[in-house]
Amino acid sequence: EAPIKYGTTILYSAFAVYGLRFRFGLESLHISKIEAIYMLGFIPLEIYKELIADYVLGQRFQFLSLMITSIYCAVGIFYVWLKFCWIAFLKEELIPVYKWLWRREQNRLKSKLIVDNSESWQKEFGKKGEGLRYIGGLDISTSLYDNGCACACFVILSYPELEIVHQETAAVVIDRPYIAGYLAFREAESLAALIARVRRTHPDIFPQVILIDGNGILHPQRFGLASHIGVLADVPTIGVAKNLHHMDDLVKYDDRSAKANRRALITDDGTVLGEAVCATSDAKNPVFVSIGHRITLDTAVAVVSRCSKYRVPEPTRLADQISRQLVRQWWDN
Repeated sequence: EAPIKYGTTILYSAFAVYGLRFRFGLESLHISKIEAIYMLGFIPLEIYKELIADYVLGQRFQFLSLMITSIYCAVGIFYVWLKFCWIAFLKEELIPVYKWLWRREQNRLKSKLIVDNSESWQKEFGKKGEGLRYIGGLDISTSLYDNGCACACFVILSYPELEIVHQETAAVVIDRPYIAGYLAFREAESLAALIARVRRTHPDIFPQVILIDGNGILHPQRFGLASHIGVLADVPTIGVAKNLHHMDDLVKYDDRSAKANRRALITDDGTVLGEAVCATSDAKNPVFVSIGHRITLDTAVAVVSRCSKYRVPEPTRLADQISRQLVRQWWDN
């Protein structure tokens, strides 16, 4: 009986894990640390049932194995029920709590933000466009039918060829509510995980700078997605947004001046938060470039301008293109 039970369990588990990873990518299982610990808990439970209960206790307390197994499984079922209730009914009600916690975490990470050039290549690149070998692009696309189902994409391009040398993707489940000004807490964890994976598996082509589809310091709290990921991963990052984030203290951007190559985005107290950049002559609308982490605005604009073939720079354009294609394949179809 035991070989059949364990054999079928292992076979089914291996098939399920392989199938999900093949279909959705490495992180599709979306198992938290608590859930992983619970699943590993079945190992000592089976050891007790097969060794301790039979060979140590003998005929005594024969009911104990079934009772412990039933209680342990009941705990798992109760946890799943609580998580379902949380996602379906309670999550939106606790937005003020989320906002308070996220603001504290945002301020903690913001204290580590660096808005100056930190790498030797940045000085040369700003002057001559040299010193850069690999550029990264990050984006995440959500399903048309469920914005909790998404695809994260990290592409690495050679410079100056701007050809893809590597791409890393993963299907992710976003289970945190959207709160204006705190988008990073929905997306940054999944994107930072891709960066960590590439850094571990392909250190020889790890990019010297990463362009992110989102804002850096061009943000109400001066700490958008690009800055959040930059601090988490400790890499130079640039925020490249396709739309201008509304901020009460930002001097209104004049769309009629979009043909100008660069136009500063300034607050009413004179602080420059970013630039509207038309990197190509045929770009009808600009992209909004801002400091993410460990780079200056001038260097960031130089990088964006030199890796743009169209309105949107190639790293984020290709990451967006790939993630959209995969999200249609994985989720929407």
